[in-house]
Amino acid sequence: MPERSGAVLSALATARLGGVLFHCMAGRDRTGQIALLLLSIVGAEPEAIVDDYLETVRRADQRAATSGRAHEGASSEALCRSMGTTTEGAFRSALAGLDLAALLSAASLTDAELTALRTWRW
Repeated sequence: MPERSGAVLSALATARLGGVLFHCMAGRDRTGQIALLLLSIVGAEPEAIVDDYLETVRRADQRAATSGRAHEGASSEALCRSMGTTTEGAFRSALAGLDLAALLSAASLTDAELTALRTWRW
């Protein structure tokens, strides 16, 4: 559903100056997807993108404790194992399979929005 990712990217690209916070419940699923896209758009190295994601995974216990929410890492990892992979492996596969040009085209972002994302508006 590139239109959903496109809507988020458009909102980030057109946000007022001062910073933007984007998040989801666990901070690694929808947030991880958008961070993957943003980092890919600016040309971050794949290993840096993976490390950014894995930092979120590494801090899951701390985030769950401070938010008062259950940590669902074990169930996510079990699901990945049942599919013959790991959380890291699934993320690496998503990154490797990303066709950024096709996604951005399907997301219907404007040239101005793409420029803003590529340059972080600076």
